[in-house]
Amino acid sequence: MRFPVAGAAAAGLVGLSLLVILAGRHVGREADPSTATTQAAAETYAPPEPSDMELLEQSAPPSQPARPIGQDIVAEPPVKPQELARAEPRAPLSPPSQLARPVPLGPPSQFARPIGQDVVAEPPLKGQDLVRAEPRAPLSPLSQALPPPPKEKNGGLLYLPVAIGSAEFEAMGHKIVIAGTESVGPDETCMHAGVEWACGARAQAAVRAWLRGRALSCELPPDAGSGIQVVGCLLGKQDVGAWLVSNGWARATPGGPYVKAEATARQTGMGIFGPPPPALPAEEPAPEALPSDQSMPIEAGPNSAD
Repeated sequence: MRFPVAGAAAAGLVGLSLLVILAGRHVGREADPSTATTQAAAETYAPPEPSDMELLEQSAPPSQPARPIGQDIVAEPPVKPQELARAEPRAPLSPPSQLARPVPLGPPSQFARPIGQDVVAEPPLKGQDLVRAEPRAPLSPLSQALPPPPKEKNGGLLYLPVAIGSAEFEAMGHKIVIAGTESVGPDETCMHAGVEWACGARAQAAVRAWLRGRALSCELPPDAGSGIQVVGCLLGKQDVGAWLVSNGWARATPGGPYVKAEATARQTGMGIFGPPPPALPAEEPAPEALPSDQSMPIEAGPNSAD
């Protein structure tokens, strides 16, 4: 009984001693700084592991060249690339001297015919015998174009006209007298209810205020010179003669187009046929100036010294 127990105890001591020895070796290796530095350097500067691409490049070359897509469908020609050779260019079918050249065309023997010349008979006429016919009349007057508007007969605009009378003007070297009117001179006077007044100056001032420097459109002849031209004129779209006579600033010529307008102006007392304009109020006499040696007396104030 003693021997098995003693053997078991001895075996336990041997195992314990082995564990102690192994543990001491491991602790000593971790405590040695030179060993730790050598291990870290080995881990830091170790050669890198090859990547997948390097492994593919280092693999063996393919046993046969790559084939295009569809290699199971398209059969590979039984010819190797080394056996192919460039062929010589073929000879021309005919020498250059025998090639077709363009032939210059001469004048046509007859005029061009439309398609179907075997069906449509050619008219027995020559081109020199044809004469252009007059255009036919329109089928309806509604399709005709409107006639052009008539050209204006007036010779243009007369800029900056100046009234030298009630119906007489000067502009751009021309002297214009309105046709169908009798001008009232600037020095002419009129009688109304026994009172004489300067109706000519009043008429001239009224016409100048009406013009205000606007241009007159008159029917001047093409060869109009610097002489007196008795013509009709427009101011915009208004007849100058009709305006002058209807407002009483000119008289109408006997048998002229403005006789009725003068009669109406006489009945209503317009312009020179009416009363004179109201007189201005009399001016008050200016106060007499005091002599230079006479001065105003100075009143003594309550604080002035006696």
